[in-house]
Amino acid sequence: MHPESIYIDPQDGLLYFVEGATIGSDFGFPRLGIRKRFKWKKMNFTTDLPKKDPLVSYIVASAVKCEKFFPGSNNDGPVYRMHAVILKKRCAALQLPPIDTKTSKNDSQ
Repeated sequence: MHPESIYIDPQDGLLYFVEGATIGSDFGFPRLGIRKRFKWKKMNFTTDLPKKDPLVSYIVASAVKCEKFFPGSNNDGPVYRMHAVILKKRCAALQLPPIDTKTSKNDSQ
């Protein structure tokens, strides 16, 4: 799941990780129990890189200001872009180490 901050106060250069099997149907921007100030929408196609024997696939999403919070912003167009990347194949050299949930919970307290 995405951090709520992307809907309320997006930041340039923010990097975060979302667990999922694909960037197709698994990757989206669901309804939440918060008032979103920014609405995110995926573009309609993924891109494989490199083209020959791809290592990753990515998709771009755009955020627009919600009219309710930014009156007159309907014609502004996208104000943020997101690039979501997923590995095409498992490769030990490209994998992140597993998260130690015990350490993560203790660090956040």
